[in-house]
Amino acid sequence: NDVPVDTKKATVLTITNRDTNSTGNFTSVRSDKTLYFNNSISIPPAHKSGDIELAYLNPDPAKVFVIENQKQLLDEAAFAGELRTELAKLPRSEQEVIVFVHGYNSSYTDGVFRGAQLQNDLSVPGVMISYSWPSAANPLGYSHDRDSVLFARDDLQNALELIRKSTNAPILLVAHSMGSLLVMEALRQIEIEKSGWSKNALSGLILIAPDISLEVFKKQAARFGGLPEPFAIFVSQKDPALKLSARVNGVSTRL
Repeated sequence: NDVPVDTKKATVLTITNRDTNSTGNFTSVRSDKTLYFNNSISIPPAHKSGDIELAYLNPDPAKVFVIENQKQLLDEAAFAGELRTELAKLPRSEQEVIVFVHGYNSSYTDGVFRGAQLQNDLSVPGVMISYSWPSAANPLGYSHDRDSVLFARDDLQNALELIRKSTNAPILLVAHSMGSLLVMEALRQIEIEKSGWSKNALSGLILIAPDISLEVFKKQAARFGGLPEPFAIFVSQKDPALKLSARVNGVSTRL
């Protein structure tokens, strides 16, 4: 369907180490190659704050989120140039980079749409980047996703360092669910090599319903040469992914 003129538009850059299938769609297969994109997201006129309106078959842009256009960026240099171009479109006071790392049971489009939804609903200034790691996007794929987090640590580290090298704009890092484990692991690696990097490079770190054991989090945080400020953790007793995680891991609480 054609995109109506009254839909809202959002730009979300993506970095992903997901593989693609023969039709070009992203899969849960782990890839040694990193891909970069600039996505134009159409948000329906009747969008309700807090929701992501979806339809997997014949999506109608008048009613649901769609990727209106997706431009592949050939390499790191092209991504860096695209990031600087997007930042230059904003007033200097709004030139910030928000990196969103999705959680367990999430597809490529889930992460991109969530980034667009957060930026739209919360009126977050800056350029949104979705880091898409190879989640199975399946409620039964918890073990696959945990392994994918381990697989993606180096790639997320490289992505964060690329963003930092590409611009002097501050970086706000936001992670959800199991994505929080990936973020903390990647930052821990950076801190071992470059103590204080996180505090200097990040304008803030937000973990939403983090799927991390408290003991593991304490060990991760101990490696930091000072945690970035602000450092915020948002929790919910009703989060279904955390309830599943607690059952799978044989514990009653997560961070």
